[in-house]
Amino acid sequence: MNFEVAQNFAVNLAKRAGKMLLDNSEKIKIVKFKDRQDIATNLDYKIEEMIIKSIKEKFPEHNILSEEVGSINTNKKSDYLWIIDPIDGTKHYIRKIPLFSVSIALQYKNKIVLGVVYNPVTKEMFYAHDKGGAYLNNRRIRVSKQDNLKNSFIYVELPVFNLPTKEFDKFSKILTKLNLLCYRVRVFGSGSLGLCYTALGGFEAYVNLGDPTRIYDLAAGLIILEEAGGRATKLNGDSISIENEKKTNLLILASNKKTHSAILRLLKQ
Repeated sequence: MNFEVAQNFAVNLAKRAGKMLLDNSEKIKIVKFKDRQDIATNLDYKIEEMIIKSIKEKFPEHNILSEEVGSINTNKKSDYLWIIDPIDGTKHYIRKIPLFSVSIALQYKNKIVLGVVYNPVTKEMFYAHDKGGAYLNNRRIRVSKQDNLKNSFIYVELPVFNLPTKEFDKFSKILTKLNLLCYRVRVFGSGSLGLCYTALGGFEAYVNLGDPTRIYDLAAGLIILEEAGGRATKLNGDSISIENEKKTNLLILASNKKTHSAILRLLKQ
């Protein structure tokens, strides 16, 4: 398969989805509460439907995994799987906060080979494919070269309400350590964009401290980070196995590689 062709398709699809988000921002309605903090809107479903329809037309033999509808197994023998998050940052979108994105990734066998993350408000189009480098709006991007935590910007996902008390306390203490040891800690609440801004070199690391995410939130951002020269693992340092993580919630550390070991040591204290 020609990954550049698939990448161009995904970029154009993300632009279409982004236009739908901007054009319908006054028509958004909450249609489902997944829990007290997680929601789905009519736009989540509308955009997801458009993306799935487009993929089926372009790549009818490929399978699909999407946030709202789950798995669509068109061809059980296919090695290709599209992984979609129609709106990563729905809570921001509904509140007019411009920190949300469309996330589209392609998996071949057990490896993410293509990723696109698009913020329609800022017009930031991040994309990468296997061995093709990472880009922001046609400009090659690379991770930061900073190797000292005291000079590092760290992006953090905060502990959430439904964690067991022991884990909430543990992650809260780690957050305090990061605040004391690093130059700055920032919290934007948008996983895909957090990974992309780490790939861009804006942050030295992305640390998920107790806000577990699913693979469709991370897949596109992970290959963009990797192609920009970064590294991602679970918080204990184990590798992320895409095949094994599809049905689990993930806590990850993603970095410019140079700060990775120091942060892992901090997480294990």
